[in-house]
Amino acid sequence: MMIGEGLQAVALAASEDAVLAAGYLSGTIYFQRSEDKGRTLTTFTDGETRQAVGPGDPIRPAIVALASGEIMIGVVRDETIVDYLSKDRGEHWEQLPGVVR
Repeated sequence: MMIGEGLQAVALAASEDAVLAAGYLSGTIYFQRSEDKGRTLTTFTDGETRQAVGPGDPIRPAIVALASGEIMIGVVRDETIVDYLSKDRGEHWEQLPGVVR
């Protein structure tokens, strides 16, 4: 499976060594990572090729790879923007407090 496949409203970003994707599926925003320029998906420690970030609307999220190595995703949920951060290459996600706009 290629990066972004199976998701709707996909946003892409590049980090130093990977292609990153965030997209919508059934009320949830998911994250995918590829370490071969998007041809195949990285399998996470739970055996899945995508990780749930959090609930969201079917609107393209924003994704950025930070210089620190962290990944940030901005999601539209109920007409507000909610930001999520991963400190472990997308294995786990935390909602940033006080960032709902």
